Amino acid sequence: MQRGVFALLFAGLLQACASMPFPEEATVRFDGEWIAYDGPLSEEGGRQLLDLMAAHPDVGLKINSGGGSITVGMDIAQWILVRGLAVYVDQYCYSSCANYIFIAGRQRRLSPDAVIGWHGGTRQWQSAEAMCQKFADSDGVGSSAHKTCMAFAHRERAREEQFFELAGVDQRITTLGFTEGAGYPPRSTDFAWTYTLEDMARLGLDNIHVDGNATWVPQNPDHYGTLCRYALDQNRCIPIE
Repeated sequence: MQRGVFALLFAGLLQACASMPFPEEATVRFDGEWIAYDGPLSEEGGRQLLDLMAAHPDVGLKINSGGGSITVGMDIAQWILVRGLAVYVDQYCYSSCANYIFIAGRQRRLSPDAVIGWHGGTRQWQSAEAMCQKFADSDGVGSSAHKTCMAFAHRERAREEQFFELAGVDQRITTLGFTEGAGYPPRSTDFAWTYTLEDMARLGLDNIHVDGNATWVPQNPDHYGTLCRYALDQNRCIPIE
């Protein structure tokens, strides 16, 4: 199996049950100010994006994505982090987009009602073995599929840990909603959690600018389900109405 199969498998495992009608294919373009990426984090979209970023090395990224491949997410994030580029979300950024790409920005920019949503990372499993249990059950421990999965899981878990160390952000930002007692999801329609800007800063995710210096008030996205807000002091996910 290619790495993309496992990248997409784990992207699927990070997704909540809610049906989210995000675009099925990514579109990538230079709009004169930003390199704009809209759609899922796919290998093809990632290749197009990195090619365009290489052609415009000093231009920041404006992204709206429901997530996708964790490998592609980290590939893009590494490029942004090393080059110190800005990241702008004017609508939504979930899952692998939130885990890696938004965090990678030297400057992070939001529209007043943009949504940043987390719902897991590689550390939501206690081990690589837990990540690959599906293949142990279906194909057997030591099978080709299980061995390939284990190699992928070890690599991506180590890579995610290194990324968060370099970014200076607490890796728990991807998994705090699953903390015992947090009660995530508080509603069956909740598919992700977010944080206040203050709690993000406490986790090391700072230098976030809101358009017009407005108050950031993330909105439940139309037709996508609902969000909760994880409160650090309370260790609880609070529904966003």
